[in-house]
Amino acid sequence: MGDDCRGSGHVDISISGASVNLGVLVTSTPDGHAQMTPENINLNLGDVHLSFHGSLWDWLINIFKGFITRTVKSGVSSAFTSVLTDFIRTDLNKLLLNVPLTLPLHVSAPYNIAAIRFGLTQNPTFTAQYMGAALQGDIVPIANPVAPPLTPSTIPPFNAASGSRYLQMHMSSYTALSAVYTYYHAGLMHRAVDSSSIPLGLNNTRGFALIAPGFASAYPNHAVSLNLVASSMPAIGISPSGVNITLPVNIEFIVEGANTVAFTLQAVTQLDAAVHVGPDSSGTLAISAVLQYLSSHISVVSSNVGSVNAGLLQSYVPCHPAQLHVACARAHVSLSRVHPSRAGWLTLCSRMWRCPRSTSSLQTVSHYPRLRGWASPTLPFSTTMAT
Repeated sequence: MGDDCRGSGHVDISISGASVNLGVLVTSTPDGHAQMTPENINLNLGDVHLSFHGSLWDWLINIFKGFITRTVKSGVSSAFTSVLTDFIRTDLNKLLLNVPLTLPLHVSAPYNIAAIRFGLTQNPTFTAQYMGAALQGDIVPIANPVAPPLTPSTIPPFNAASGSRYLQMHMSSYTALSAVYTYYHAGLMHRAVDSSSIPLGLNNTRGFALIAPGFASAYPNHAVSLNLVASSMPAIGISPSGVNITLPVNIEFIVEGANTVAFTLQAVTQLDAAVHVGPDSSGTLAISAVLQYLSSHISVVSSNVGSVNAGLLQSYVPCHPAQLHVACARAHVSLSRVHPSRAGWLTLCSRMWRCPRSTSSLQTVSHYPRLRGWASPTLPFSTTMAT
C-alpha cells in the first residue's frame, strides 16, 4: 500500500528588458529584385522570472528553478530565431520578388508602347558611414522589355568630402538614352507640320524662288508642309557642367495636295541643358531646368526639283545661342504627409528667336497642369552627374 504523490499547479513566466539584434545581408537577383539573408540573429530575453504555484512539489521544483529558466530562455531564443529566419527567407523574400519593377508610361497613343523598368544592378553597400544602392532605370518596349544595347556610365563611389549631406545622387544619361533608343527604333521620332504651323514665307512655294527655284516653278502657289524625321539616334551626354544634346533631323518639304516630297534637308542641332535642385529665390525647394539652343547646321540630302541653296535657307535658322525652354517645378516637401489642398506649379515656356537681322519672330507659351502636393525642405541635398 503506497501514498498518492500526484500534484498539480501552474507556472507564471514574465520577461522584461528583451531586445533583438538582427543582421541582414541584402543582395540583388539577376532581374533586379532585392533579397534578404538573415545573419547574426541574437535574441536577448533580459530577465526571465518563473513562479510555480499549486504543486505539492514546489519546494523541489524551486531547487531546479535556475536550470529550468535557462532551458526556457534557450528554447524561446531558438524558436524565435528559427521563426524569424524562416519568415525572412520565405515570406519576406517572396513579397520582395513580387514587387513590380516595371511601370507603364501614361502617355497617349502611339507613344504608349514603352514602360519604365528599374531595379538593383548590384548588391547594396553598407558601411559605418553610409548606405549606397546602384539602381538602373530604363525605358523599354512593353512588347519586348529587354535592356537596350547601351553601356551605362560608371557611377562614382560615395564622396566622403560631402559626408555632411544626407543624400548624394549621381545620374547618368543612360535612362534618357534608353528612351531615345526605344522610340527611335519604334519609328516614333517624327512629326508632321502642316502649312498653318510654318512661319509665313516658308509655308508656300512662292517663298522658295531663291532657295529652290525649281520648286517654285514646278508647283506654283502651292502650300508647303514639313515632315520631321530623326535621321539617326539623338545623342545625349550628361556631365557636371550640364546636359548636351545632338539632334540630327531630316526635314522633308512636301507639296500639300500632291503629297510629293520636293526635297529633303538635314539639320544637325546642338542643344544644352542645365538642371538645378535646391532652394529658389524665395527659399522654396525647387527643380528647375533650362534648355538652350546652340546651333544648327543645314545640308541638302536629296532633291527632286533641282538645286537647293542650303546656305540661303541657313539664314532662317537662329544664329546665336537662345533659350528655348524654361521649366520650373516647385513643391513644399514634407516627409510626413502629402496635403491635397496645397499645390506646387509647373510652367513650361518655349520661345523661338530669329536672327537679329530678321524682323519676324515666333513665340509660344504653354502652361501645364499644376502638380499636387506639398512638403518642407528639411534635408540637405546634393547632386552630381556622371559622364
